[in-house]
Amino acid sequence: MTIEAVAAGSLPNRKERAQWFAHQFNARVSYTSYEDLAKDPNVDIVYIAVTNNLHKEVALTMFAHKKHVLCEKPTAMNYTEAQEMTQAAREAGVFFATNFWNSAFPVVRYVRNAIRQGAIGNIVQISGDMGFQTVRNYADRWLNGKMGGGSTMDMGCYLFQYL
Repeated sequence: MTIEAVAAGSLPNRKERAQWFAHQFNARVSYTSYEDLAKDPNVDIVYIAVTNNLHKEVALTMFAHKKHVLCEKPTAMNYTEAQEMTQAAREAGVFFATNFWNSAFPVVRYVRNAIRQGAIGNIVQISGDMGFQTVRNYADRWLNGKMGGGSTMDMGCYLFQYL
């Protein structure tokens, strides 16, 4: 796989970060704006890994330039944003999916298929545990609800892929 270009348009030190990443992965060019990345004719697909509250904005920019998108989870901040993004991708005629790193695991596929086929009955409740350590800093993206952080948006969304 070849990485053509990278962008770090939402970081305070975006130029240095983009250049560092491009150097690490032998990307041809680095950008400090997502718009510039979207305009690059050598870029076919974009992986969006910005904070959750920026997914829609960056995705719509990419769709406007006919770029395929793989978006980090959660897709959007709410259902309305997800609908808008999906519609824009359809209108642009491009691929659009959410990246759930565990969705291809055999056990995850097995459980999802069993649920969809009704093999274990109707699902009335889902409970799960997933955790990690973080510093209690509510300005940080992990805990800041305005940035799409928090237990449901950042971790609990993995449970929703079974529905």
